[in-house]
Amino acid sequence: MKHRRQELLAPIHGATGAALGHAGRRPLQLPRCSANAVCHDAYGGRGCTCVQGYSGDGVTCSVIDECATNNGGCPLEATCINFVGGRICSCKQGDTGDGLFCSDVDECATNSGGRLGTVKVDR
Repeated sequence: MKHRRQELLAPIHGATGAALGHAGRRPLQLPRCSANAVCHDAYGGRGCTCVQGYSGDGVTCSVIDECATNNGGCPLEATCINFVGGRICSCKQGDTGDGLFCSDVDECATNSGGRLGTVKVDR
């Protein structure tokens, strides 16, 4: 059984029913859903829900910044990089790892500490 959608009406100050045909009321204008929200039909109106990665009331949706709290769960040796729907951890320069586990790079153990050849010193 289909329900008839009820028209939401709001009073108009100073208007008469004869002029409007709705006893001094006009259809209620609902704010548009955010571009980052999904509109869903509800009895007597509609609702808006922010999509994944966004938070808000559906009319206004803001990107959730996972990095804003506790470095996004990344270790101190990593940088948290936020994106819509998640975050990644990246080891800082001088460290190596997958971003969740970072360890110091031993520059002396790699490529002779950066020396390109041998140096002969005459005395």
